[in-house]
Amino acid sequence: MYGVGTSAVGSGNTLTLTVNFGFSPSFAGDRIIYMAARRNGDAFNSGWQAAGSLTVEYRQAVYTIQSTK
Repeated sequence: MYGVGTSAVGSGNTLTLTVNFGFSPSFAGDRIIYMAARRNGDAFNSGWQAAGSLTVEYRQAVYTIQSTK
């Protein structure tokens, strides 16, 4: 993961997370993206949930991951 190009923007009950990252050749293949949410200050925790999928190809590319939940 790289710092440049990575951001988080909140609006109402929506959080848009943009993450700039790359993969090594050994990581190529189909992957499941998991997400979790936690409210600060109390015990509310969504737990890890499958929120999307990604096919990693060994080439430089921009990937967009979007959750429909």
